[in-house]
Amino acid sequence: MPLSSNMAISPRKLRYDVYSYSYQQDSKTPLVISVLASLIERTLARNERIGRKCELSVNRYGSKTRVRVFDCNETPDMTIQSYLERIFRYTRAGPSVYVVAYVYIDRFCRSLPEFRITGRNVHRLLITTIMVASKYVEDMNYRNSYFARVGGITTKEMNTLELEFLFLMNFKMHVNQDSKTPLVISVLASLIERTLARNERIGRKCELSVNRYGSKTRVRVFDCNETPDMTIQSYLERIFRYTRAGPSVYVVAYVYIDRFCRSLPEFRITGRNVHRLLITTIMVASKYVEDMNYRNSYFARVGGITTKEMNTLELEFLFLMNFKMHVNVSVFESYCCHLEREVSIGGGYHIEKTLRCAEEIKMQQREYNQITRITM
Repeated sequence: MPLSSNMAISPRKLRYDVYSYSYQQDSKTPLVISVLASLIERTLARNERIGRKCELSVNRYGSKTRVRVFDCNETPDMTIQSYLERIFRYTRAGPSVYVVAYVYIDRFCRSLPEFRITGRNVHRLLITTIMVASKYVEDMNYRNSYFARVGGITTKEMNTLELEFLFLMNFKMHVNQDSKTPLVISVLASLIERTLARNERIGRKCELSVNRYGSKTRVRVFDCNETPDMTIQSYLERIFRYTRAGPSVYVVAYVYIDRFCRSLPEFRITGRNVHRLLITTIMVASKYVEDMNYRNSYFARVGGITTKEMNTLELEFLFLMNFKMHVNVSVFESYCCHLEREVSIGGGYHIEKTLRCAEEIKMQQREYNQITRITM
């Protein structure tokens, strides 16, 4: 049983613990708003590339209908960033409200896989999830009529959106500690997805490079037969959920990916190789950073591949990297600074720069065992 499954965060504690207020002026918005805007905009861009439309799904009455309640007649002429800043300016909802709203959006899209976030529905979806999240997190809230004015819709529409959203979500509004993933995962996902988009625009393919024996061959060991139907963000969240690797592991994995691409300039990260490259680098980084690790077979199950493939990927990666796995303090901190600059708007976030020692892990294990004995 996971440690967090019996340790839910209360709404009041969540408000103050997830993100701290970091504004120096009244006009300064929390960093989480910029991060959320970036995530939503990337989702919009991806959906536009895919070109898939919102299809049939089941409503609260059990009959098939189109999830059109969030659609506007015309696409609003306001960016996601500006819309979120407007909501913050007039509601002053705490940063944790936006985190919970993001959890709701993710749950909503997972429960309705045919639904796609588009420019016509994203604004109404945001104001609805933020209002519902505010009611869950905050002790004092504005009325629906006020949120309606802030969101640019009528009170009747606001009430309808809230009711439809709650029924489509089956009223599953509770958010426990398991839903909180390190921000470094979102930053890393953003960097990787931008690299993928750039490589797609350039249209350059993975060419010849030198393997561990010195002969020329195609670096195809990381390629899948088909492109996995899972976003980078979701894949990294899955790895974190089942491995609980510390934030520093993802920083070191990012260092390895950068070194790998630099040492093999012909290699290009694509949709077919990115997932295997990520699970390999994270596993190797975990062995470098952490004192206690899972076996290769466990990482293989988490990554969705066989143990034999996992062993092959690790071996090929180590030889192609010439076993240059060491990351000194200055290099580690420079990459941390680079990741922090990616989300520097609003300030207040710093990558964890301390590596967990064996004693800390043992202490966490003892606490876990104690809680398990109490709850059993």
